[in-house]
Amino acid sequence: MGPFMIYVLDGYNILFRTQIDEMPLEKVRTALLEELSTIATSLQLELIVIFDAHNTDEPLSRERFGKLEVIYTDPHQTADSFIIDYARALSPSKKSQTTIISSYGYIRRSVRSENVRVLSVNQFFSEKKKKIF
Repeated sequence: MGPFMIYVLDGYNILFRTQIDEMPLEKVRTALLEELSTIATSLQLELIVIFDAHNTDEPLSRERFGKLEVIYTDPHQTADSFIIDYARALSPSKKSQTTIISSYGYIRRSVRSENVRVLSVNQFFSEKKKKIF
């Protein structure tokens, strides 16, 4: 088995690629976290989900949701910039063990320039669901 992999996902990037028109944001976010926690448990993955801290003055916070680490950014930091900063701060050995999940071109380019693996949202779900089912 290869090195332990860490997957870092932009939570709202994933949410807004799905149908959420009729449901409250909190409910949709919880449903996403439940699905990701199931994937993490089934495949024994380390998943970190980053959300922008919209409509709050709360500082950066971290919490556990099942097998997930969930991070809400500072109010003035986007999940995008957090993810790019996270990738830049990784040690060389951690870079080879980390995959960033984003479909945004500028995040993908920034992270690749740091020699960190990148998958699109669709690639991630396609790859992981094949392993589960």
